[in-house]
Amino acid sequence: MSESEIKLFYDAFRGAWSYLYEMMLYEKSRQTALHILNSLLPSNLSEKIILEYTVNELNRVFFPKQDKYIEIYISPRNNIKNIELVNKFYDICNNNINECGKYQFFKYSAFNINSDLFKQIDYSNSNNSNDAILYEHFMVQTVIGHDEKTPLLHIIINVSKDIINKILVKKNIVFPETKTSRLVWFPKDDLINIILYNIIGEYNLLNKIGYIEFISDEEAKGEFFSLEYLRTQIILMEKAQQEDICTICGRRPLQINNFINCSICKKNKYCSSICRKLDTQHSNFCNSD
Repeated sequence: MSESEIKLFYDAFRGAWSYLYEMMLYEKSRQTALHILNSLLPSNLSEKIILEYTVNELNRVFFPKQDKYIEIYISPRNNIKNIELVNKFYDICNNNINECGKYQFFKYSAFNINSDLFKQIDYSNSNNSNDAILYEHFMVQTVIGHDEKTPLLHIIINVSKDIINKILVKKNIVFPETKTSRLVWFPKDDLINIILYNIIGEYNLLNKIGYIEFISDEEAKGEFFSLEYLRTQIILMEKAQQEDICTICGRRPLQINNFINCSICKKNKYCSSICRKLDTQHSNFCNSD
């Protein structure tokens, strides 16, 4: 994917920014603004990424002081093959920002690990019947593995017998290395991804999760935990890797390129100059001791 196509988008975005910005700020026109924003992507780009935005928020947290501020998120459409494109897109767009801090680009779908979990999802299946999918319908086991030097969280999801045949289908999979085959559960649609997005976010799903296996109640062995346990495991992995976290909004390294350190103590980390300016309490007592 050439840089010229990304620059073509950004030129079109800059040209449309004035009226697009006004539409984003007006609640009734935000869905139209989102459609226009994505329509600016050349066809080759729109197949690989999708854009979303938030208003007056820092990393999905409402900040009244950030009135009329826009965050634009670049999603690789839940495809690991598109991450390199997202990184390039992020670099080119953020390197050209000069709109007085009215907007900023970030990588992956918008997500804050402290956000509330869904209580339920209204699910319409192929038979056009509506079901309420509850998080209680799922339980998980996890195992920490490694991809070269990177830790990965492998997940086994036990799906309740009440819904398993509604959302999963069994397929016969052949394993060439062992020359064997077995029936494996697969999702019928994006429901599982929506649930995992809400719990751990797209950036964790693509970068920190290894394999995901689905099993029925009859196949479940050992101790299983609620879905919230996945968040706990991701946070423990972050601490073990000593990952930087923005002091103000909690943004993680995968969502940006570089953190800004406090110029005095070098300890507090910020994902942007906006968050650094908002940390007025720290600047009042920070010193080099």
